[in-house]
Amino acid sequence: MRKDNEISGFSSFTDGYYGVYSSTSANEHGPLYNAASRIIAGGGRKIAAAAIAGMLANNFDANVYAEIISSGSTVSVLSNTSITGAQLLYNNTVLSVYGSSISTVLSDGGQEYVLSGGRSFFTSVCDGGTQLVYLGGIASGASVYPVASQIVWGGTAYSAVINFAAVQAVVSGGISYETEINSGVQYVLEGGIANATSLANQSSFQEISNGGTASATTINDGWQTIYNGGIADSAEVNSGGIQVVYGGGSSLNAVINSGGIVLIDENAYVSGLTLNDGGNADIMVNSRT
Repeated sequence: MRKDNEISGFSSFTDGYYGVYSSTSANEHGPLYNAASRIIAGGGRKIAAAAIAGMLANNFDANVYAEIISSGSTVSVLSNTSITGAQLLYNNTVLSVYGSSISTVLSDGGQEYVLSGGRSFFTSVCDGGTQLVYLGGIASGASVYPVASQIVWGGTAYSAVINFAAVQAVVSGGISYETEINSGVQYVLEGGIANATSLANQSSFQEISNGGTASATTINDGWQTIYNGGIADSAEVNSGGIQVVYGGGSSLNAVINSGGIVLIDENAYVSGLTLNDGGNADIMVNSRT
């Protein structure tokens, strides 16, 4: 049973507005015309629908149950407010999260911005969708599918799954924990930190660029590539996995198990390397070890 302060259901109307109705007035199905709660669909204009309960009641705890958010719209979820089940299906549709979002679906250009104080749980980022996690924002349990991306730009991402042809980028103070790369790519860019990433198969990639750091990556039949200025610490390379260290890149305390390979380019830096039985290292001339 829903509490009185829960709001349910976006419903489109012919007058160009979205109706929001509460559990106590669900039969009315009419738009709320209070100045703070007027909901405008389309045209890139700001929509406060997802935060309406908090806005109308001095920002008290509230839950919003949403359906489809239209093209060109922006919905803001304020602090102490949550939105569940929103579907952003069209280009230039944005969900800005200062409170909480749960089980959002992004596709066809839909975007979710997880901003300072915002929390996002179990977002599905599908074809053409993007989730951006900014400083002070947290995303947990996102699933990212083909031709979609999660960009951790100063925020924190936990337990994301990056599937075939999908991307996670960690940059500018962003931190990821326990990302699973399942035939996708993780880019660890300048200022980004990736902790405990796992590369699940041969089509899984982690690329560490200048200023990026990856710690405790597990490479199972995938590829970790460390470019000039990138650092990988405590990687574990298992059978079928490959770590490539280019010139100027650094690999620290890597463990190469049976069937694993490390390829070290000239002028790369490798320290604390452990080669277990069956592990392989190809060290190029002029590399520093």
